[in-house]
Amino acid sequence: MIAKEQVLKAIEELPQNASIEDAMEKLYLIYKVDRGIKQADSGYKISQDEAKKRMQNCLPLEHLKQQIALSYFQNQVELFLK
Repeated sequence: MIAKEQVLKAIEELPQNASIEDAMEKLYLIYKVDRGIKQADSGYKISQDEAKKRMQNCLPLEHLKQQIALSYFQNQVELFLK
């Protein structure tokens, strides 16, 4: 799917009462996922354990908040890839 088609699909899937901020967040997520896929395809990737270690060192969140954030991101990626 080309970028324009992804943008149009994302906008169409937003609820009627969505704000511009909602649209921008959705588009930014698409951008970040696409960039991550390209990085992985080019060989730049790390293990899930390494990612968890990096998150613990970078984010000042308690363990539960980290798990919630990670779960939310994984769900968003799964929805995007459908």
